Amino acid sequence: MEGMLLVLSLVIWAVVWFLVVRKRGKLSLVAGNLVGAIVGIIVATVVLAVIAPEPTEEQKQAQATIDRDRAYAKEQALATKRAIENAAVKEAPDTAVDQITSLYLKHKVYADNSVLCRPKVIGNRSFVGCVGQGAAGTSAPQVWEYVAGKFKSINGPASSKASTTFSNESLVEESALPLPDDIDVSAIVEQFSKS
Repeated sequence: MEGMLLVLSLVIWAVVWFLVVRKRGKLSLVAGNLVGAIVGIIVATVVLAVIAPEPTEEQKQAQATIDRDRAYAKEQALATKRAIENAAVKEAPDTAVDQITSLYLKHKVYADNSVLCRPKVIGNRSFVGCVGQGAAGTSAPQVWEYVAGKFKSINGPASSKASTTFSNESLVEESALPLPDDIDVSAIVEQFSKS
C-alpha cells in the first residue's frame, strides 16, 4: 500500500508540474519549472494527506515499540559514553606530579623552597594543585589541569606563573580564556584548599 501511495504522489507531482509548465503564461521556462515543481509538491502532499489511510492499531503499537526501542538505545549509548569518559580520566601519574614539583623547586617559586603538589580528579578532568608550605603557613593553591603530558594553568596564580616564571618550560601552557564551561575555578581551588 505504501509503495502505491508513493507512486501516486509522484504521478500527481509530475502531472501538476507538467500542466504548470505548459500553461505558464508570461512566466519564463525556468520560472515555470520552479513554480510547477513547488505547486506539484504541495498538491501531492495535500492529496496524500486526504487519501492516506489511518494507521491501524497494530501499526501504531509497532511504531510506539520502535520509538521506545530507539529512545532506550539512545539512553544506553549516552550512558556508555559517559562511563567511558569517566573511566578514561585518571589522576595525574606520580611522574607528572614529580615533574611539576621539580619545576617549582628549580625556579624557587616559594621562599623556603618547600612545595607540595597533589593530583585530583574533579568532574571529568585531572588537576594538580601546588602550594607552598612554610613557617608562615600554606599559600593559596596554584591549580593546573593535566592533559596529555602538559600542565595548563587554571586559576590566576597558575596563569601568572605560566606567563612569567614557567614561560620557557615545555610542560607548562597558559590556558586560553575563557575556560570551558565545565571548569568551575573557585570550586576546584576550594577542593585543593581543603586538605
